[in-house]
Amino acid sequence: MGKREQKRRKMAEVIERWERSGKSARAFSEEAKVAESRLRYWRSRIRREAVAQPGFVPVTILPDEPAGPALCFELTLGDGRRLRIPPALTGRPLRQLLAALRAC
Repeated sequence: MGKREQKRRKMAEVIERWERSGKSARAFSEEAKVAESRLRYWRSRIRREAVAQPGFVPVTILPDEPAGPALCFELTLGDGRRLRIPPALTGRPLRQLLAALRAC
């Protein structure tokens, strides 16, 4: 593990302690001897990374079904495969799925 990754992990731990503490940035930064601006910078950076790099998104491949009423949103991929997204898939799981597809 390189220096950058070590620093990122260390600051992720500090940010996690800060968020669990329930204290303001100013109070926690004084206690932890970390500049308040540094806390805010790393919290923002870690949150951006979490959105940009989705975790594992499980996918189930279903056999083709006869055409029926459209109960799903259907996304046709460039190679002709179709991805059916049920209406129940919303919010964060849907964003993770779309981010994973963009990364391919």
